Amino acid sequence: MKADKAGTVNPETSSPAVPASAQSPSSVTSDPTSLLWGRQFTEWFYSGQTDSIFALMDEERQRRSQSPTEMLKLLSTVQRQGGVETDVISEEVKPDTAVAGGYRYIRRTHFSNIPQMVVRLVWVINGDRKIAGFGIRPEDQSGN
Repeated sequence: MKADKAGTVNPETSSPAVPASAQSPSSVTSDPTSLLWGRQFTEWFYSGQTDSIFALMDEERQRRSQSPTEMLKLLSTVQRQGGVETDVISEEVKPDTAVAGGYRYIRRTHFSNIPQMVVRLVWVINGDRKIAGFGIRPEDQSGN
């Protein structure tokens, strides 16, 4: 996957060397492309570029999200309650057995208004490289 001069990756026009459908779960887990995609989607979310996210959602997720404006409302709630992301504790990519050929990008982080709390942000990417899920919430005591 190639990034532009500013380091921005465009998942819509970039693709991994090996199609997701041809990868084993272990190669998906260690695939740096997936990590880059999750980082890019997160950056778009934090910067309010929800139209870019919406364009890459699968049809079901678009129906459920209704519009890019709905994601902006979520971002506003996150910023009002949590503030801004201050540091990333960890990132990982794992196969998602509920989504054919899919994987999850999981980011554990802290936010400025709730520094004692770990927040978990998750992107679910399907085998067609479309966003099939998204969530952001405080992590419970068990790490979920």
